[in-house]
Amino acid sequence: LLSASKDESIRLWNLRRAVCVAIFSGHHGHKSGVLSIDWHSSGTHFVSGGMDNTIKLWSLKSDAIKTAIERSEKIYPNGWGDGSDECFDP
Repeated sequence: LLSASKDESIRLWNLRRAVCVAIFSGHHGHKSGVLSIDWHSSGTHFVSGGMDNTIKLWSLKSDAIKTAIERSEKIYPNGWGDGSDECFDP
């Protein structure tokens, strides 16, 4: 699941574990609130539109994102298996 936010970010969620996997924002992200997001049919990319009048194309194919997705499957009830509780920020 992806969620768009007024705080200029997009979050990727693992619904099975109810945890945030990654936050897409920052230098390459939107400079204002994100209004819409939609998946590419391949499931490896998504597009977002923001109040900054830009459209961004995002990829989930990087090794870092794949690792974050795999890591999200190893969540314990009190947070990450390694003791951290932060989302990956690509």
